[in-house]
Amino acid sequence: HAVIVTTMSIGAVVRLSALPPAAQFDAPSSAFPTSLPDIAMVANGSHVFFCFLLVDTIVTFARKAMTTDYFAHHVIFTFSCVLIQYECFAGQLAACLLLMEISTIFLNGFSFFRHRLGYGHWWVKLSFILFATTFMVFRLFGTTYIAISFASEVFRGV
Repeated sequence: HAVIVTTMSIGAVVRLSALPPAAQFDAPSSAFPTSLPDIAMVANGSHVFFCFLLVDTIVTFARKAMTTDYFAHHVIFTFSCVLIQYECFAGQLAACLLLMEISTIFLNGFSFFRHRLGYGHWWVKLSFILFATTFMVFRLFGTTYIAISFASEVFRGV
């Protein structure tokens, strides 16, 4: 899922960043026709992510592996998906949130190979370094930036 949703959102983030805030954070509009394909792509990516969340929640409960923090994590992201999909707004915000999943690609590589190849293997080390880097860039700095941008535009009345 992580490869799919990041691929679906990375181009949209770049193209929507060049548009006015109303095109980035408001509902899709014919006033900004160039934004419509990107917003549609992000909406589709959001649906893919939403389906992953539902399946992952069910499987984790079925395996009796669900923890309170993991469940809270899923509930928050499920609520975000439903809100953005229902109201069909904030394409740039949704695209940036989907980009957080890029770190999941490397986390999965690290988690899968660390016990098969050992912690000393170059692939395991590289996966962890790429995970840590993308986590910092996209999950910490990226979400902070987009949250501030979104909040400032809401404050301005966009």
